[in-house]
Amino acid sequence: MCGTSPRNDTQNADSSGLLGRRGGSPIARQGAKRKGAACKAEAMEPGERMLLWCDGGPSMGRAVFYPPPFEIEVDEGIYVLVDDGPIEDWHDAFVSSSR
Repeated sequence: MCGTSPRNDTQNADSSGLLGRRGGSPIARQGAKRKGAACKAEAMEPGERMLLWCDGGPSMGRAVFYPPPFEIEVDEGIYVLVDDGPIEDWHDAFVSSSR
């Protein structure tokens, strides 16, 4: 694991801070996207699953297959892939439809 930080015994045993307390499901830490990733992403193979955080819109994040789609239509608008920079910074930006 990368990105270790000191924790006391009452907190989750995963020192990366990326696992939730209920069921060990992955969750994003607040501010992690602004301060940079705790570790660099490995090279991905086509067909591998990845989680992209969403900037705006009805979703917080989207699970997609690599390579991710450039656009994903939803009822309220469209998510557009922002893939400039390292892969760990990729995310979907929401663009509202004008109905």
